[in-house]
Amino acid sequence: MGTFDLVALLRQQEPLLRPLLGENYRIALHLPDQAVPVRGSEQMLAQAILNLVINARDAMANGGTITIDLNVRPASEHDGSPGKAILAVKDTGVGMDAETAQHAFEPFFTTKDGGKGTGLGLPLVARIVEDCGGTVALHSAPTRGTTATITLPLQAKLIATGPESGFARPRFEGRRAIVVEDEPALLELLRRALQEIGIEVHAAASGHEALAVLDTVGVVDLLITDLVMPEMSGPRLAALAQALQTDIAVVYVTGHTLDAAPMTTMLPRDAIVVKKPFPHEALAAGVARALERIGEPRRECA
Repeated sequence: MGTFDLVALLRQQEPLLRPLLGENYRIALHLPDQAVPVRGSEQMLAQAILNLVINARDAMANGGTITIDLNVRPASEHDGSPGKAILAVKDTGVGMDAETAQHAFEPFFTTKDGGKGTGLGLPLVARIVEDCGGTVALHSAPTRGTTATITLPLQAKLIATGPESGFARPRFEGRRAIVVEDEPALLELLRRALQEIGIEVHAAASGHEALAVLDTVGVVDLLITDLVMPEMSGPRLAALAQALQTDIAVVYVTGHTLDAAPMTTMLPRDAIVVKKPFPHEALAAGVARALERIGEPRRECA
């Protein structure tokens, strides 16, 4: 946790978001000229914003505009209320009626077709925002789109900080991983996080694609897979991958609560699971634990 500039974070995310949305989607970014200091986990708030943009995209099947507005409400001397940063993500999609919107933050609730959503996006956003001391609200109406509004307390100034938890990230040069995630934006976040710690990454959008990649690239040290995916679950994929290569290490990534998650009974007792949303340090720690089980790399990565 630290203090960071929300304007800078949004400008850093913009180049990642645009190519993930496709040519039928447009992002309009409206930001203040000055820094907007807030406190929390920069990485996890980036995940929250990404989830909101993904939801906005999915609400506009034929394309449309996603508007990201950031405004500042100054502190009030009259009633002593602190200043607020107000971040709104708006879409021009189908919208929701009042009853549907009331359930939007409930775990596993989704309006997407079967197999296309876990219903965990907005609950994860709410958890991240609450950890930052803020609130999130949803305003929607049928045919009029949806606006998700994050409100965060302003900080007096930016404070330079080191790594968020003081955790020294390990390096894993010479290691090769297949990363499996059916949501392209989250797959890209995982890919970047792993490349930052020296891992050669091969990305796959499904279990079947991951097995094809494994057959193509040869020896792989690590499989990182979502726990719950359409068509093939993470545990089923791990079992098939380990049948092909017995010493591949596995890390599961999930937004589910494990005692309520589907597929949990299929996990081995010593399974390594990293919960979404995760800081990069938590992912690196899970990778380190998994790789300890298989020893040194067996070949040099290209």
